[in-house]
Amino acid sequence: MIDGLNNFTLDSVSKMEQEHLKAFWQSDDPTLSDAINYYFPIFLANVTAKKNQKYLSLSSDDKNDVVRELNERFQTAMNYAFIKGHQQVYFIILPNVLTKINFKKDFFEDPKNRSRFLGRFFASLPTKVYQELITKKDIFELMKYCSGYFENSLRIITDMSKIFFTKGASIAYDEIRRDVVKVDYHITGYSKMLNAPYNQSFDVTPSFVGTFDVEHLDYESWDIRWNETYSRDLQNTLVGKLIVNRFQPEEVKAYAGVGAETYESINQFYEANRSYQDTDSKYLYQAQMIFAMPDGIGSTRALIPEEYEHIKISLRDTLCRRLHVRRNKIFVTI
Repeated sequence: MIDGLNNFTLDSVSKMEQEHLKAFWQSDDPTLSDAINYYFPIFLANVTAKKNQKYLSLSSDDKNDVVRELNERFQTAMNYAFIKGHQQVYFIILPNVLTKINFKKDFFEDPKNRSRFLGRFFASLPTKVYQELITKKDIFELMKYCSGYFENSLRIITDMSKIFFTKGASIAYDEIRRDVVKVDYHITGYSKMLNAPYNQSFDVTPSFVGTFDVEHLDYESWDIRWNETYSRDLQNTLVGKLIVNRFQPEEVKAYAGVGAETYESINQFYEANRSYQDTDSKYLYQAQMIFAMPDGIGSTRALIPEEYEHIKISLRDTLCRRLHVRRNKIFVTI
């Protein structure tokens, strides 16, 4: 319950949650769709690593049908997990009949408190209750379908469900902060190029966040960590760096012309993608994600080979939105 806001009933909270969820579906917020596009290939690589005899005996066309069915069932199941997380946060924060946790209004002003809340939220949620929440209906159907063709798929489905459950919880927290408590995050300033907050992490991909490191002239660097859908230990682990450089077209051509290898690679990308002919922006960008622990050493979350390409795709999408440029303006390497 929130200090000074104690006039909620279970019915009023349920109605409010449903209205906000409907507004989310109708919005252009890419959080859920980006996450589904990002995580399905990772999910698919994990489950198909242990095919059973039934799957191995299928024809190529039938195997493709299984993958298509998996895609549809995965989307439906992760939507369900997202909804359950969204619902739970409304009933944890707002009514004064289900929880004895008190929140002061200024708690919601600190941008770091969202991840702290989600950590406390999961810590206070009994494992049995959580398992009951995410192993029903569409998630159960996904588990049942996978068990027909693959071995040991329960763990990856459970892990993915928790990620999407947390994403729903995170969206709900921000809706309550914005529309119920009616406070903004206290932001100390924004970076000059990406316009990202100095004192708040921003989503780099559906699995990584960036926190401000250094900026000068046409350069920014950001520390990369796992986001709040992962454990506190992983969130505190520095995964790597994101470096973004901004160029004038003439600068790239000049360095490429004297045989500077990095600029030659950048120039080849821009030429192949007709970036120089596209005049929507006078700048060109290079983004490099440098992983300190590419194989998850020292953690329980390893990057699998199939993940790297989707990190690149997601990173480019994020930068396009922040820089307001087309995809052919950003050369991304990992």
